[in-house]
Parts: sequence; structure tokens; C-alpha cells
Amino acid sequence: MASMIDLVFDVQGSRIAADYRWALWLTLRESLPWIDGEPFVGVLGLRTGGVRDGVALLGGRANLTLRVPECRASETRLLEGRRLELGEDPIDIGGARARPLRVASTLYADFVTNDTERETDFVAALDEELHSIGCACRHICGRRRELRAGDRSVRGFAVALHECSPAVSLLVQARGLGGQRHLGCGVFVEHKAICGLE
Repeated sequence: MASMIDLVFDVQGSRIAADYRWALWLTLRESLPWIDGEPFVGVLGLRTGGVRDGVALLGGRANLTLRVPECRASETRLLEGRRLELGEDPIDIGGARARPLRVASTLYADFVTNDTERETDFVAALDEELHSIGCACRHICGRRRELRAGDRSVRGFAVALHECSPAVSLLVQARGLGGQRHLGCGVFVEHKAICGLE
């Protein structure tokens, strides 16, 4: 598979709907027409502050991170300077900095979905997927998650992987686990330690 990289964009705005992921994906598809053809693109989402009455606050350090093939980095940077219309609250995209994937023995994704409902079925499907790609790491499931994607509801769990070998660490970060990476699901990042999951 293609070598992947994170592009971290500065963002300006005051607030955004807490359940913004579907609207963000639709806007990204308009701005980056090639993105549908890249199955491992991941939208890590927006760093936001607290949520109140369905609205998330955007602070001065807000950013948007996209995990894209390295060969698409220059095309992805075309987002710089654009305004993304996300419902009633647009955001302005600033400059981007590239961040290579780094080896980490512990990885975390705040939302992983694999089209199952019960936790036991979720874990079985996760084990099967890890086995299919040769990943012998251990995992811990956290709190159940749910988000809206248009008229659909997507359900899953937070997941931490630990005791990852360097090769496994980079593979999982590059390809993700489960589905719906365009909504930020199954996209793993470095995590310093296992201290319990929410």
C-alpha cells in the first residue's frame, strides 16, 4: 500500500456542531475530488474544546488532521486558504504541516466500527481483522460510541492496541481498522500508555 502521512491544518472558527463529521466529509469530497478513490484516507477530525447543547467550541489551537497517501500531499494542501461550509458555522483552513507516522508500541483510536452491534461480536470481528493482516498485538476496548452520518447511525468502540511491533504499528496507522475512516473511525494515533479507556 502507499506510504501515508498526516497533514495537520490550522483552523480558524468559533464553533462547530458537535456531530460535524458527516458534513466535514461531504465538504472534503467537494474540495478534493480524488479522495473517494483512496480507500485508506483517514480524517482524524477537528480538535475542539468542550461541548454544550450540541455545539463544540473551537479554540485558538484548533486543527484538522488528514491522513493521506504521501503522493497526494501536494493535492491535499490545496485546502489551504479555503473556507469549509459546515452547516451554520464555516471554518477557515490555514497552513498545513506534514507529520510522518511514527513507530509506537501503543496505539489508540477513539472510534472503531466494524458493522457489529454487541461488544462480543465487535471484539471477534476485530480479532479476525488483526489476524488477517498479521497483527499479533493485544487490545483493549473502551466505551461504546455512536455518531450520525446523514440518516444513518454508526456504532463502535474506542480501541487501544498495545505491544505492537514496529512493523505492526506502522501498518495499523497506515491502513486503519474497521470501516468509515472518512468519518474518523479506525484511525490510530500514538498513545503513551494504557491507563483505562473512556
